[in-house]
This record gives sequence, structure tokens and C-alpha cells, in this order.
Amino acid sequence: MKSIFKNILILLCLIAGQLSGQKLSTLCGEPEGKRAKKIYDELLDAVKSRKGYETIRDLTEVGMEEDTAFAGFPKYLGDAAWRHEDFKTAKASYIKAIELCADVGYEPYYRLGDYFFDIKKYDDAVKYLKLYKEMGDNDSLRNINADKWLNRAKLIQHPVPFNPVRVKAIS
Repeated sequence: MKSIFKNILILLCLIAGQLSGQKLSTLCGEPEGKRAKKIYDELLDAVKSRKGYETIRDLTEVGMEEDTAFAGFPKYLGDAAWRHEDFKTAKASYIKAIELCADVGYEPYYRLGDYFFDIKKYDDAVKYLKLYKEMGDNDSLRNINADKWLNRAKLIQHPVPFNPVRVKAIS
């Protein structure tokens, strides 16, 4: 009985994980035009086979020229740039992807919140971290980090005043 319950619980967790990580294309549409779709398919193959940053960057740049309204190209460029630690490109790409489709996924919001917190732009960090929390990611570690950064950013933005007062001698 316990093993059946355990298997059902594992299956439900896997299904919930699949639903929370929906493909970008179902949330933000598909690229327009045959050439853009072909480039998108090549991009997905490059991402799956873990091609280099330059390859993914080149494909996404060509794709963005071909279809300027599809959020998938800047999102995947942001992902590749983040892994390559090219944070300026990642920031610009994620912001562009969010402008094109607010439902681009939780990672751009989380990573932008992380980036802005690290460079001490706490207003922007709070903005993106709150949006990340609204997306409803199931990853407990990311949620813990987001909560920690939100609390720290609020404390840094609104520090508690420190006004020491000299205590008079007793006796």
C-alpha cells in the first residue's frame, strides 16, 4: 500500500513539475514565418545538444532579425548569456523577452532580480523578485533565495535608524 501511494505521489509531483515548466511556445506563441520557425527549431536543437554560447547567440540574433515579436529568441539568448556569465547581454535579452511576452517564464524574473540585487539596484531587484514570486515557481531553493533577497533589499532600502544615546553613570 505504501509503495502504491509513494508511486502515485511521485507521479503527481512529476506531472506538476511538467505543468509548471510549460514550453515557451505554448505561453508566448510561435515564431511567425517559415524561416523564423526553421531558425527556432535549429535553436532548440542547439540548446538541447548544449552547443556553445556563440552558436546560440548567432542563431538567436538571426531569429530576432527575422521575427521581432517572438519572445523565445531573446529568452534563449538570455539563458545562454547567463550560463556564459555575460550578464549585460542576459539582462538586455531578458528585459526584451519580458516586454514581448510577460508569460515568458519565471527564470528571467528570477535572474533579473538576482542580477539587480548583486549590482545593488534594489528597487529593480524587488520589482523582478516580486514578479517572480507571482509566477509561482515550485523550486524551493529559488524561492528561499528570492525571499532572502527581497527581505535584505527592503532592509537596505529602509534602514532602521541608529541613534545611540550615552548612558549616564550609575551612582
